[in-house]
Amino acid sequence: MTQTPQLHVPPTKARERSSMSGLVFVMLLVVLVVQILSMFVSPAGNGYSIIAREPHLSVEQIRETALELERRNVCSEAADLWTEYLGLARLDGVEEGNIRYRIGRNRQNANAPERAYAQFVMAEILLGDSNPELRDEIGRRRRECLRRMGQLADLTREIAERSRPAGERDLEADQVVAEINGEKITVTDFDRMLTEQIELAVKSRPGLSPTEEQVNRERYHQQITDPQRKVEWLGNIVITRVLADEARKQQLHESPQFRERLSAMVDSVLAQAQLFTAVSQRATVTDDDVRRFHAANRDRYEQPAASFIAHVLCADETAARDVISRVQSGKSFEDIAKAESRDRATREQFGIIAAPVLESGTDVPMFGKNAELHAAIRNGEAGKILPEPYAGPQGWHVIKVVSHRTRLDPPLEEILDEVKRDTLAARTQEVTAQYVQELQTRYAVKLYPEALGATPGKAANVVAGPALPADDVP
Repeated sequence: MTQTPQLHVPPTKARERSSMSGLVFVMLLVVLVVQILSMFVSPAGNGYSIIAREPHLSVEQIRETALELERRNVCSEAADLWTEYLGLARLDGVEEGNIRYRIGRNRQNANAPERAYAQFVMAEILLGDSNPELRDEIGRRRRECLRRMGQLADLTREIAERSRPAGERDLEADQVVAEINGEKITVTDFDRMLTEQIELAVKSRPGLSPTEEQVNRERYHQQITDPQRKVEWLGNIVITRVLADEARKQQLHESPQFRERLSAMVDSVLAQAQLFTAVSQRATVTDDDVRRFHAANRDRYEQPAASFIAHVLCADETAARDVISRVQSGKSFEDIAKAESRDRATREQFGIIAAPVLESGTDVPMFGKNAELHAAIRNGEAGKILPEPYAGPQGWHVIKVVSHRTRLDPPLEEILDEVKRDTLAARTQEVTAQYVQELQTRYAVKLYPEALGATPGKAANVVAGPALPADDVP
């Protein structure tokens, strides 16, 4: 006989016991689910997200995938896979060095120069002298990374270090260049300070493209490559630090006068920042702008007729005539210039003087106005020396006419980058004036030049506002 299920509600105490059992069961189930989920989650930002696991790849398959991504220029992901490969493969030092070079190359191609530089340093250490050609390639890539990071002072030092024996390289960066109350400033510290100053100068000019910023960065750096100039900069940095520390000890930073000056400086800095931001956004040029600018300023890009010369600087006329005699008998002018010229500035360039001898006028580089020598050079045969020596302020010169150039009017395509820079500079100047005038109108600025004794008509043409930064490094 079939029993009928009892579907009635149980007594109260039995129901409470059943509810407690169900709650315990649910809590245990939650804990179990959490434990299971924890096996399939990984950090993602500030929380966690479930990861869909990829098919398992062997070490060799990871290597093959990294190679394929390299071939397809998927550089950042290729670097990540090579890094994973390093953690799984059993490699000796040289093999790891080769892989780290590949990682660095991919990081560099993915526009991550800092991460690339770190890999190149490790690769070079691991490889040692096992592969001189690859070591030279790594050195070149390290220099390019420093250049792209804007660390030109470090770049100069690295180039100098590589010209020395390997054992001397590590000492250079830690060499102390100054001390302030026992605090040591090393070459590395000083390079960082120079880089910061150059970067401030570069970023203070609005309307520049990244390429133009890099050009300015390298130009500023060239101004301080001379060791004596570096010593001057070091002295300025040190005395600034000393004066600032002394001012703090004297509580000058708490004085009303300091606070007033600081307030005035804040206005100036904010004005510069606002002008830089606004002008950078507005100062854009199109291809048509460049063409119009070139057409209106064609004369400035013409290259006048000129001659180019080289020289050997001698102590006296007798030595100069001896050089002429030897060259005429078949000796190499360039070899004599490099070995014997007293002019250090041109000796390494085989005596070549960079400045041209223009067709117009009578000026000759290193001589000033000299009509006789000017005529001799312009009439001289290219590739030949002049038969007579010429006396200059530093001594006697043997002159070689290297080449003659006729007047040139280069097409826009050949000078496109230069014209673009000039067009952008002109546009920046124009936009700056327009923006300042716009602000004057918006803020209802009124000038009363007659109150200062100035002529109203002339004063009305003055454009108020902060001046654009100068070209020189501050």
